[in-house]
Amino acid sequence: RYEIRKEDVDEKRAKAKKMDPNMSIEQQEETRKAFESEEKKFNKLVKKHERVLYVSYRILLNLAENLQIERKMKKQNITEDLVGILDRNNVDLLLVTINFLKKLSIFAENKNEMIEMGVIEKLARFLPCNNQLLMSYALRLLYNLSFDQRVREIIISNSMIPRIIDLLKIPSFTAIILKIAYNISVDDRAKATFFYTECLPLVYNLIVHFPEPQLSSELVALAVNLTTNANNAEYLGQGDQMNQLIKRSLKFRDTLLLKVVKNVAQNGKTVQDALEMFCGEFIRQCLMSDDSDFTVELLGIIGYIKMDSWVELVQGNNFLEFLAQNMVIGTIEDDVVLESVMVLSQISADPDCIDLISQTNIIALLNNLLTEKQEDDEIVQQILYVYYRLLLFDRTADIIFNHTQIISYIIELLKDPNEQIKKMAENILSLVQEMDPDWSFEIKARRFQLHNFEWLQGMEQYEGNMADERFNDEDYGYYYDGSDDELVGSDDDDQFAFNFLDGGNLQDRHWVEEEEEYEGVLG
Repeated sequence: RYEIRKEDVDEKRAKAKKMDPNMSIEQQEETRKAFESEEKKFNKLVKKHERVLYVSYRILLNLAENLQIERKMKKQNITEDLVGILDRNNVDLLLVTINFLKKLSIFAENKNEMIEMGVIEKLARFLPCNNQLLMSYALRLLYNLSFDQRVREIIISNSMIPRIIDLLKIPSFTAIILKIAYNISVDDRAKATFFYTECLPLVYNLIVHFPEPQLSSELVALAVNLTTNANNAEYLGQGDQMNQLIKRSLKFRDTLLLKVVKNVAQNGKTVQDALEMFCGEFIRQCLMSDDSDFTVELLGIIGYIKMDSWVELVQGNNFLEFLAQNMVIGTIEDDVVLESVMVLSQISADPDCIDLISQTNIIALLNNLLTEKQEDDEIVQQILYVYYRLLLFDRTADIIFNHTQIISYIIELLKDPNEQIKKMAENILSLVQEMDPDWSFEIKARRFQLHNFEWLQGMEQYEGNMADERFNDEDYGYYYDGSDDELVGSDDDDQFAFNFLDGGNLQDRHWVEEEEEYEGVLG
């Protein structure tokens, strides 16, 4: 009835605004007063109706604490009724309605029904609004729903992200907004959208000025997600921002903030100066750390530092020995192993570090590691990259050729299903062919076998079948005994025994003249 009356009033309002110009002033005034009277009656009716609804839903909300009663309400389509109430303007009624929907939204069936009825679009008008309590309730309901990917897509498509991020400036909403923003940032499409809002400067300021040593999990998790996007990472790497993030992460030994720094190092383009400045401190912290998670992030950051000279940083501090210890099979977590190999790939690009590497057992450890971790494509690929760089220098190339079996193993990687590993193996073997002629023939033969595998397999099968047919006595019933050019075998030897003509002087034969003689012999 409310909907019918509302449509009727809206229609009369439209007519009152578009009066017939031929009407007299008295008629226009009379029409306007009639509409105002009708509108007042409707508003009074709505207020009474909404007071009844408020009390009713308040009672039902309390009763819904019992799940069995809540299920009964669900069967009576209470979710549909509650979503419809969101179009009204009574604040008290809206508060109890949104609170009720928040309680119902923890069940997937109710959540799906709300989404289908357009609850996200209805909530959008409350973000922002003049009533902070109403905004708080709306945000809590939105948070419950934001775990669903469909809801996140609706938020993005309706351009709600900038409006949500603006509320991050209000201290009382910071915690809930960070949770919603984190859920939204799970989608790659949304990460790019955050770049065009005030989210990044707000998040940076929250991190740098956070009052506690350890950042809140929602804040740092949001930063981790956002920095996987190149534009976002580039923004946080500008100016002094990267330095401040590094200083805080090292000061409080914050592993998650170090992950943010690593993402910026990986995706940012203008952060190398800051990374080089702190590289020595990163190495020192690695050697001191007894926390594997903290060590993983430090090594990950070092692995993205691109410097021309590493020798001053790794000489005299046992850092190469530290990396070697991380490559011992069975003693270190795979994440630490992977990051250590990536750091070694950077160091091995420096010619001045080659002698230092050759004096350790790193190359032998890589050989063992490659065999042990052959199922881990990422580790295998990084080890191959290190070997490629080490082969560029005579000192380490000599160790690889003469003291390991790694080339034989890399040859077998030519048939690896991973295309990146195959490509890396091809590059290494091409380099080996140029350096060592002894390996060149074997590599070419193996490449030929792999390239023509189906043809070679078919030929082997064909030759096997031919051999079976040739030596099966039961099928042919004869054999050659090596005497007098005779075939010996079955009872009907005369049928199969041939006396071959003299094969000499074939060029002088007159085949037409000898045809009758030849046919006589065969006949």
